[in-house]
Amino acid sequence: MSSDLFLTKYIPDLDSWAQIFLSGLSPHSPGEAEAIKHELASSGFPDLLKMETWYWDAERIQEAMSIPVESPKGKTVELPKNVGIGFHLFRKTDKKGKDIDALYADVEDGTSSVLPMAMIIKPNSVEIIHHVDKKDIPRLPFYFKTSNGREYGLIQTSAPKGDPWFILAAKMTCFLNQKLADVKKVKALPRPDRRRIGKSSSESQTEVNLVRWRKVRYESDGKGKILRDKRWWVMGHCRWQWYPSEGVHRLIWIDTHIRGNPNAPLHEKTRINKVVD
Repeated sequence: MSSDLFLTKYIPDLDSWAQIFLSGLSPHSPGEAEAIKHELASSGFPDLLKMETWYWDAERIQEAMSIPVESPKGKTVELPKNVGIGFHLFRKTDKKGKDIDALYADVEDGTSSVLPMAMIIKPNSVEIIHHVDKKDIPRLPFYFKTSNGREYGLIQTSAPKGDPWFILAAKMTCFLNQKLADVKKVKALPRPDRRRIGKSSSESQTEVNLVRWRKVRYESDGKGKILRDKRWWVMGHCRWQWYPSEGVHRLIWIDTHIRGNPNAPLHEKTRINKVVD
């Protein structure tokens, strides 16, 4: 049995790893995210243990994908400095374990994930880890055979500037740069486990960066403004904000929020785009 407490708890055997592996490495807790990092580190990626774990517990991650790539000045999004550096794992299912449709591409059978298994985001570069059929790349640092006889392996590739994965990483870290997501350092192991193994153990001290989207904003009051007789939704959208003191445009995200009189009824608009006889 492995001496790694994260693996013995979350990935105790090959069947458990295969289930996580083939589901696209979709962690459901900070501890499982840390366990996945440890398993990948033992499978040919030892440098991951030196990096922070970022676990995106987000069901609205598709909003980052809608960010425009180019600004009005023609500048493209880039990796913000010192924001989100580390090993990133993405949650791809909702709280009930159902796949989030917006994260899946419409290719072949419609189940290919838009997101890679994991991203390694560094100050000036992005690398991705994804799985492939062993028959496509015979020599892989790690592979295993599933119950149906298929062999899968892991591979790490670089994403240069302009690559879709690089752009996606830039979009994701753009949210962090604008502080539109709450990032909290949480203990990877739950409290009962920390008590069991002792607070002084290294595993008890292990922390994970848990990323959550901020809640919907509400307008506080109508003081100094026209008092309206209703409230209404303003959908989330991107804006290239001009900073005159620096002479640059920066991409910011305006989150979904409610405008109008906070004490008035919420107005739901019914829109008809086309009437067909």
